Amino acid sequence: TEDLPFYCGSLEKVRKVKTMFCEETLAVWPGDGFRVLHLPYEERFQMYLFVPDEPDGLPELEKKLAAQIPSTLHTPPLSRAMLKLKLRLPRFRIQDQTDFRSILGALGASDLFDPKKADLSRISDSRPLHFDFAQAHSEISVDEKGTQARSLFTMGGYLGGGLIPEELHVDRPFVFLIHDLKTGQILFMGRVMDPKEI
Repeated sequence: TEDLPFYCGSLEKVRKVKTMFCEETLAVWPGDGFRVLHLPYEERFQMYLFVPDEPDGLPELEKKLAAQIPSTLHTPPLSRAMLKLKLRLPRFRIQDQTDFRSILGALGASDLFDPKKADLSRISDSRPLHFDFAQAHSEISVDEKGTQARSLFTMGGYLGGGLIPEELHVDRPFVFLIHDLKTGQILFMGRVMDPKEI
């Protein structure tokens, strides 16, 4: 691990960040203005990094991914190759907390939070129940020890062409996701704009 430059969305905004190095055989394939990197993960899960070719290429990458991620995960392109790759990747950690009370209300479930209207008798008939809150907390960190992802909920095709490098330095904002092979669901997805110290 060493301090290397990370371009925070442009060539002008540069910051030194803790950057890990490994040399491994990894699956990688070209996209239209970006590269996709498949990192080894736990048994039924896969982690992907989507790295734009240009330091300011994240907005364009996100537009392209919005329509293409599902097909990319289920049928990787024929251009996918296993390469001996020298990878430089910044350590990063992302945390998020989402309040689901307003989301559930917008879906028509606001009665769950009203002591006079909530009907949770199938959970307990001993006394009236209602919820005061509904929150999800998610955290993912990637460092030399590997990837740790936690999520806690409480209620109380082919992407284009290009050349694949033998060296990949992730020194610009990128998108990551963790995919469950068994269910086909994306469990975590986010963007790293400026890696946080961990």
